[in-house]
Amino acid sequence: TCVILGMLIETTLIRPLYDRPIYQIMLTLGLGFIIIEVVQALWGRSGFSMPKPALFNGTGEGCPATNFADLMEYHCSTIMVFDGRVRVYNEIFIPIIGIVVLIAVWVLLQRSRLGMIIRAGVQDGEMVEALGINVRRVFTLVFALGVGLAALGGALAAPSMGLSNAMGDSLFMNALIALTIGGLTSYPG
Repeated sequence: TCVILGMLIETTLIRPLYDRPIYQIMLTLGLGFIIIEVVQALWGRSGFSMPKPALFNGTGEGCPATNFADLMEYHCSTIMVFDGRVRVYNEIFIPIIGIVVLIAVWVLLQRSRLGMIIRAGVQDGEMVEALGINVRRVFTLVFALGVGLAALGGALAAPSMGLSNAMGDSLFMNALIALTIGGLTSYPG
């Protein structure tokens, strides 16, 4: 649903602003506020708690786990590591999923034909269009992929943070800081 919504937003609102990047930023921030207000109008302002998946929510006998076998058998939410408790979902599962997504996006951008088209389209879109490739469709796909990844991030963060209208605010500031430190054009950064 979010990927389709992202495609619609890109084709109708963002595409006409490709030559005005600051307007794109203002538009996407404004759309974020509008979508939050629509969500509040439909479902109210209260937050919802979302349970962790059953695989990571075990308590009771055998928990906290002291080894990997106990962790798998009892589905403990915590594991004892070096005399400290580690939350399995927050501190093991989420970073692993993050690394998998990071590698998948890197492979897509650096090792695939689509990635080559994306990189070439960003550098010189007119030349890529002259080669017979529909750059607008590729950019729509990239925007939709970004919206889909944001939705995945929200769905994965919800069991830890809870679902609320403002759950993206804290993540947004961290993303801006990481973008500033890592560099806008540096994928490893």
